[in-house]
Amino acid sequence: MSRKALFVTVSAIAMTSLAGVSSAHAQAPTPQSGSADTAQDTQENQDIIVTGVFNATSIERAPISVTAVTEEILKRQAPISSADALKSVPGVFVNSSLGEIRNIVFSRGVSARSLEAAGGYFYVSLQEDGLPVEPMTTTNFGPDYFSRLDIMTSRVEALRGGTAVVTGANAPGGIFNYISKTGKSAPGTQFQLKLGLEGDGKSPLYRLDAYTGGRIGESDLYYTLAGFYRESDGARYPGYKLNKGGQIRGSLLWDYDGGSLTIRGKYLNDRNGWFETLPARDFKDPKILAPYTNLSSVLPPPSPHAYPDFATGKQRTWDGSNLVNEKAVAFDVDWRHELSDNITIQNKFRFSRNKAHWNTVAVNFATPLTDADGGIRTIQSTSGIDGTYTYRLPDGTVAAVVSQVGGTRTIVTNNLPSQNILTGGVMAGLAYQPDMRSRSFQDQLTVTGDFGRHHLAIGAYFNKSNLDVLFSGAGGGVMTLTPRPVMLSTTLTRPDGTIYQVTDSSGWAGIGQGLAIRQNGTEVTDISIYGGDTWEVTDRLTIDAGVRYENLNYDSYFYLPVAFTGNKLTTGGRDGNPLTLYDNATTGRGARMPFTRKYDYFAYSGSVAYKFSDSFQAYVRYTSGQKAPDFGILSGITTAAAIQTIFPSAEKIQQIEMGLKYRTDGIFIQAFPFWSKNSDIADNQTFTYKAGTPNAGVNYSPPPVFGQVETYGIEISGDFDITRQLNLHADLTLQNPKSSGFSTYTQGPKGDGTDDIVSTVPKGTADNNPKIIARATATYRPVETLSLFATYSYLGKRAANRRDAWYLPGFSTVDAGLAWDVTDNFSLQANVTNVFNTVGIMGWAKSGSLLTALDRQTLTPQQVAADPNQLFSVLPNQPRAFYMTVSLKL
Repeated sequence: MSRKALFVTVSAIAMTSLAGVSSAHAQAPTPQSGSADTAQDTQENQDIIVTGVFNATSIERAPISVTAVTEEILKRQAPISSADALKSVPGVFVNSSLGEIRNIVFSRGVSARSLEAAGGYFYVSLQEDGLPVEPMTTTNFGPDYFSRLDIMTSRVEALRGGTAVVTGANAPGGIFNYISKTGKSAPGTQFQLKLGLEGDGKSPLYRLDAYTGGRIGESDLYYTLAGFYRESDGARYPGYKLNKGGQIRGSLLWDYDGGSLTIRGKYLNDRNGWFETLPARDFKDPKILAPYTNLSSVLPPPSPHAYPDFATGKQRTWDGSNLVNEKAVAFDVDWRHELSDNITIQNKFRFSRNKAHWNTVAVNFATPLTDADGGIRTIQSTSGIDGTYTYRLPDGTVAAVVSQVGGTRTIVTNNLPSQNILTGGVMAGLAYQPDMRSRSFQDQLTVTGDFGRHHLAIGAYFNKSNLDVLFSGAGGGVMTLTPRPVMLSTTLTRPDGTIYQVTDSSGWAGIGQGLAIRQNGTEVTDISIYGGDTWEVTDRLTIDAGVRYENLNYDSYFYLPVAFTGNKLTTGGRDGNPLTLYDNATTGRGARMPFTRKYDYFAYSGSVAYKFSDSFQAYVRYTSGQKAPDFGILSGITTAAAIQTIFPSAEKIQQIEMGLKYRTDGIFIQAFPFWSKNSDIADNQTFTYKAGTPNAGVNYSPPPVFGQVETYGIEISGDFDITRQLNLHADLTLQNPKSSGFSTYTQGPKGDGTDDIVSTVPKGTADNNPKIIARATATYRPVETLSLFATYSYLGKRAANRRDAWYLPGFSTVDAGLAWDVTDNFSLQANVTNVFNTVGIMGWAKSGSLLTALDRQTLTPQQVAADPNQLFSVLPNQPRAFYMTVSLKL
């Protein structure tokens, strides 16, 4: 039977079985159903979970590796982002050094592409109340742009691997479900004011949360209404607010005899920025170079300027101080009905519309004005044009003069700052302004039922999403190599004495063209069916199995960029003036190029669990799944030839895990030995067709070579009530991640993609995968109303790339705080994060400019050994911060 025929047959069985297949107590894998009320109604216990199981059940009884991060833990952490909530989960790597958005999350070594925050949630699903926040992901567009922790968040449930291949859509790495309060589970009114001093006490933060919920009269209706507003300068103040905005959301719950209907709504309107890398040297012990510190910002100053839109030619405006503006509208309907005492049907529906409008700087790296790889000349549209280039500070002072003859650049005058870092050094970057918009309809139906000792479940998931992406050319520029840099304006004096304005009045050049120009989009249809059976063989022995069939269709398109081919010195450009060189090479939109890619596959997971006693249970689970490419990978198809030749394949994920869970009075210990293998991994490298080739100026990605990452490890979690006043919670992950089979490209001399050179990457340690992740929190309660707590975290060293060119050093941090319930309705909390202001390296980039610096995988150990003190750049962790939170309940 063909896959298509099988899909139709099983779908028909699923639809005709809705009236007769259900389960009230199943523990097999399930689409993460349930809510705060489900857990509360099942058992008044913090250990009840609803993610990864067909019905709410206790953590120790569930044969999966899942952790519940409670509201109390969330408050104690003082998280700055949704990703921060996952730092308490063993086996999960979290990099939130950039700020509130654009973070990196993965688990159990399934970590390909994690060097770049552009795709930080590639393998995992960030969900709110059981459905993905953003099912359609691509480069620099993912769920944490549209998810915010607030006072309405009840808890977070984190499932690593395992049943995620059955219970989640195209998310084999894990499911992180952020569960909301309802008026039934959390009646009352609460206000929370948070005041902070980030950046080691230098940058203010103000945030107000409000929540109200409860029963409407004597009816069976319950409501919630909540929201927050926040402003902050950011941990590295760029001269303008780095975060400003908020969200409002609410729900209505009808709890009727035999079921419930919940309607939720959310509106988010927020603006956020993030931090770029800082210059450093010494691969063995990276040091940020003076005058920079871990508090320094290299973001450009406010510099608004106009440029022509790539798609229509209409005028747009870019200003980095406008940050990334995310807007999200979501509407949910969650219906759960018990058809009989042992038959339950549940349907979840979500409509969401997410938008991100960017005003940021990208590929912001230190580079010399002599610019060996042509990056500065490319962004300023001056490649191949000889003459004298004069760079000036905003007050008109000459900062540098460069003579270019025959394509060779020589610095004639150098008054630039920070020459200890790099002779002739400036900070180059692109004015980055993509518009990304998605619209999604998701629906998930699950029916479960008991048949003797079998607990069966069957269901279907449907998602229809549209994603449109427009990258226009806001330009490129150079800035001083200093904290809080300033733009350098540039003029060109030709040998005949003619003077050209290379940059506009704001300091930006090459507007209307650039490396990122394109318009593309896609419509994706995801149809899945799934089923599971839990067989209680005896009162002690349980066997479960789950399977999912996934069918994804991408109907995509892109517009071919039409590169400028005229004489930059004589064309008038957008303003008709040939002397204003900054707008004389506008790229146009060419033919629309449609293409399709289709993926379908089976995923399955099964376990054998045994209850040795009421205190000790164990299980063994095997999982096999796949991960289809998201649009970020498909967007590497940028030419007609690529449509015919590049077919990114689905990656394969295999896992074996054992779960050992022991609970007794005051002690709860869990251990999860695991093995994971992530294969058929293809990385995109990006090159630009060279001048004189048919597609000059257009980006392209050569056909990938596939590799794999294999990881052995163990996750250990323990919670100990040492005394009535003292509790210790500790999480430890020990793992050994290895990579093999990878290759990298070097662009060939022709520059047309036909002679690019492939070099094999030797087997080694998988990149950005720490061998040790440890976290321990001690909580001391001298009296019932006062808690003192401190958290120690350690992140082990990580290979900087697959070639193991160098290692990002391990480091530890300490957080501390106290919480005081002044009265039953009024409380105070104080937090100090990174108490000792430890500088740990979370990310890095090579030396060079633009695409060269981003291509981290090509740096070799031999190159490091030949020049161990070469310049590169690093991204440090968040510096020390102080917070005070005041909570009032009415």
